[in-house]
Amino acid sequence: MLIYKGSPFFDTRVAHKMFEENKQLMNDRGGFEKLLENSLFFNVYDKGCFIGILFAFEEEGKTWIGGAAHRKCHKACINAVQEVASMFDKVYARTPHKTAAFCLRRAGFKFVHKQKDLMIFKFKKGALQNISQPK
Repeated sequence: MLIYKGSPFFDTRVAHKMFEENKQLMNDRGGFEKLLENSLFFNVYDKGCFIGILFAFEEEGKTWIGGAAHRKCHKACINAVQEVASMFDKVYARTPHKTAAFCLRRAGFKFVHKQKDLMIFKFKKGALQNISQPK
């Protein structure tokens, strides 16, 4: 389940904590407040428990998606990534992390290229019908 930053149920405290714990892994460029202000920002929940954050932002003339989550919650993360990615005609993601790459691939993103230890992925609307859904 996604809770948008504008919702009265959005918990800024847990989002900020998750961001701070993972900002080095996300190539933070401006801090939590700037990201929260300049992106579509969601808290991700599974079975009523907070599991992570997910956000979409504009950079380099493209829409990008990013986030962080607790370990061992791939299925919920894949579903959340699919839901946010499907809001756009085309969205990109970049990561040096294999677990994030796995989640992106299962969510329907296609590998574009590798650049300085960074894997770039692209998602096109309608791609979900061409992939097998996670079990």
